Amino acid sequence: MSNVKSTVTKADIVEKVYQKIGFSKKEASELVELVFGQLKDTLCTGEKVKISGFGNLWCAKRKSASVATHKLVIKLKSVLDGY
Repeated sequence: MSNVKSTVTKADIVEKVYQKIGFSKKEASELVELVFGQLKDTLCTGEKVKISGFGNLWCAKRKSASVATHKLVIKLKSVLDGY
């Protein structure tokens, strides 16, 4: 069996920032919270977010879970694994 995690959490991203940049864990957590907060605020206003080298984010109302969300998680994990 593979040791690959199926889900990347915010804590995983904080850990990567902590390891890569060398901030304290508190600083890394604050940075990640700031970035996600800004993304959320922007998306909640109906604006799109374009992140070069990553992809485009937008809010859409759907009746069921989106395949795009699953692809985003996979893409995010592959980006984080590169660091």
